[in-house]
Amino acid sequence: MALNSKQQMKPYHKNPRRINKKQFEQLKENLAYLGDLSGIVHDLNSNEIIGGNQRSNVFDVSKCDIEIVHQYDYPDEQGTIAHGFIIWKDKRYTYRQVRWTPKQCEQANITANRLGGEWDFDELANWDMSDLLTWGFEESDFPFDVAPATDGEWGDALNKLPDEDRAPFQQITFTLHDTQVEIVKSALSIASKLSNFEDSPNENGNGNSLSFICEVFITEHGNS
Repeated sequence: MALNSKQQMKPYHKNPRRINKKQFEQLKENLAYLGDLSGIVHDLNSNEIIGGNQRSNVFDVSKCDIEIVHQYDYPDEQGTIAHGFIIWKDKRYTYRQVRWTPKQCEQANITANRLGGEWDFDELANWDMSDLLTWGFEESDFPFDVAPATDGEWGDALNKLPDEDRAPFQQITFTLHDTQVEIVKSALSIASKLSNFEDSPNENGNGNSLSFICEVFITEHGNS
């Protein structure tokens, strides 16, 4: 039965990837020029894997069977010479053979990893962080504290610091209503993207972001 994609397919409602207009146009041009770069893309001219190198390492692709399902006599306008599958653990994974120039190989290798958009961290903040960390993220990937410490944990952490290290730091506790929490989280997330805080003596991301927000507010409205 044929699938009417316009009626039955829709974007995932929790998709945390965002793409701007420039990236969208670049992606569209790249797809038209080089074709689909997902799966394993194998350039026969160089006998190198241009796309999917990490997956190829997982597969140990040199030991896998390759099933070719369609082969061209000559490369098409996107350089494709064959489509098929790599067989790994009795499952099929997309495989494509191309004949590209060295410059096309370079472009494909870079754009396959660059034109997928960027993470929407405001959306990711609503996900289960333990899941995200299990699925490949690192805590350092996020512009906010993944697991903010409780008041007690902050106190314990400060108490464990030598006096000379603890002296320049202070702990301030706020009580927020549920409706205010999301506003504060969004403001901290936005602030974290506006500065890298390289010169700050504080290693706490939320502390730096809050200080930055206050500094901007004072600049705009004065100290009165």
